[in-house]
Amino acid sequence: MNKRVVINECLGADYGLFTWPCAPALARYVLCQQEYVKDKFVLEIGAGTGLPGLTAAKCGAHVTLSDHHDNHHVLDSLRKSCSQNGLQYVNVIPLSWGRFTPSLINLPPQDIILASDCLYDSDEFEDMIVTVAYLMEKNSHCELWTTYQERSAGRSLSHLLHRWGMSLRSVATDSLSEADDLIIEGVGSNVTISNQTIHLWQITRSSQ
Repeated sequence: MNKRVVINECLGADYGLFTWPCAPALARYVLCQQEYVKDKFVLEIGAGTGLPGLTAAKCGAHVTLSDHHDNHHVLDSLRKSCSQNGLQYVNVIPLSWGRFTPSLINLPPQDIILASDCLYDSDEFEDMIVTVAYLMEKNSHCELWTTYQERSAGRSLSHLLHRWGMSLRSVATDSLSEADDLIIEGVGSNVTISNQTIHLWQITRSSQ
């Protein structure tokens, strides 16, 4: 069954309100895994327009969307998107990586963390991984699903994953650009996926 998701995009605002190609790739992967996602607790970090998280909510997950606490316009846009999609029960919270704020501490254990193109600034890699590690302490079976657009071959997460006791598994993305059962409405609906540059990773605790 097709899933229709409405997103809000503001091309002239900042990067947070633009739908990058990683977002529909991750959203389509979520849709491919909808039976697994159903009834799971799902958190999207660095959500921006929130496409993957909104898709998870359409699949029956208990979703929380989050973005940096200073990005008030992004958080307001996410709330608007939830309303437009009839998903008023989806939580929208401020969550800044590497900071142990009440928003993070009060989250219930999560089953899946979604992160779309959150690995663009190497200075923020460890802050993101620290936040993910904290959430994995709450639920040792928690998984991070992340899409990453390769911009520099010199970037690597290996040392951080080793330091924080995590393992990475690459997932094939060949079929994601062909999936036509996700209908995206909004300015970003014409975003295309380039399988040559987008990677999909599942990251778990090394003991998993």
